[in-house]
Amino acid sequence: MAVQYSDPFVAWKKIYDEWEPHAAEAWNDFLTSETYSIISAQMMQAFLQMNQLISQTMKSVAEKSHLPSIDDMARLGEMVAAVDEKIDAIDERLIRVEETLKKIQGALESRTRPGQGGRGRRTASRDESPENRELSGDAPSSGGEE
Repeated sequence: MAVQYSDPFVAWKKIYDEWEPHAAEAWNDFLTSETYSIISAQMMQAFLQMNQLISQTMKSVAEKSHLPSIDDMARLGEMVAAVDEKIDAIDERLIRVEETLKKIQGALESRTRPGQGGRGRRTASRDESPENRELSGDAPSSGGEE
C-alpha cells in the first residue's frame, strides 16, 4: 500500500489567507491610533537625546585626544576658501599689471626712432650725472660688489 502525503504548503497557505486580513486590519487600527502617535513621539525623542549624547561624547573624546572636531574642520575649510579667494584676486591683479606693462612696452617701442640704433636708448635730453646712471643701472660696477 502506498502512503500518500499531503502538501504542507497547502495548510500554511490556508492559515496565511485566514490570518492576513485580520492582521492587516489590526495593524491599520494601531498605526492610526493615538497610542501609536505617543509611542512614536517618545521613541523619536529618545533617539534625538541619544544622538545628542553620542555627539557630545565624540566631541569630548576628540578634544581630549587632540583630534580635530567637525567644527575645526569646517573652520579650516572656510580659511582655505578665503585664501583661495585672495590668491584668485592677486592673480587677477597680476594679469592686469602684465597687460599694463605690455601696453607701456608697446608704447615705448613705438616711440623709438629708427636712427637711434636700438630700443630703449637714452635721448640727449636726459641728465647724464653719475647718480642717475647708478639709479638706472648703467654705472660701472665698483670693486668687489656683484
